[in-house]
Amino acid sequence: MEPAQVNVAAAALVAQFGYLVILVIGMSVLNPRVIGHRLVWVIVAIIVFSLGLLILSTPVTDLSRPLFRDIPLPTMSFADALSIVFIVDLSGTWLIVRLTGGSRGSPFTPLLGLIPTLAMFLRTPFSMVIFCAGAIVIYMCFELIGTRVLTFYPSRPPIQSEDRIATSNLLVATLSLVLTVMVGYVTQPLR
Repeated sequence: MEPAQVNVAAAALVAQFGYLVILVIGMSVLNPRVIGHRLVWVIVAIIVFSLGLLILSTPVTDLSRPLFRDIPLPTMSFADALSIVFIVDLSGTWLIVRLTGGSRGSPFTPLLGLIPTLAMFLRTPFSMVIFCAGAIVIYMCFELIGTRVLTFYPSRPPIQSEDRIATSNLLVATLSLVLTVMVGYVTQPLR
């Protein structure tokens, strides 16, 4: 086992733990009557699946072999585990954003941009980074289409300032994500 792979696996565990801490802190500030129990269960599911997959990945289980001796542990490759973790994170974050007001009103919207960035830093295949970023950009575009700014109905009243601010936030977040992925692609090390 290469030390670099162990370092990336440890970094993935730390990054996932940090992501989950952000989710829990964000949830703890929200009014519990507003969020309901669904949000808690979504976060618990993300914690169990993501940390479980990372712990059962080959670099981590190889480190724990002396502890478990001859007990066979179910393992999966680190690349597969990390890809599934990012899909779980993306799906879970999307659901959390939807449950807490959509991308225009949810305090968890910035986490959508964090997922492809972490995927780049943790050296996942660039196809996974593009998948995550593309899914987020498509979601944001659907959110923009749903706003009154991009829907032209002459019978509607003029756009309110809250709509303009929300649309501006979505545009800035989407374009920032695109820029981040482009810079990450251009500056990735040659293999």
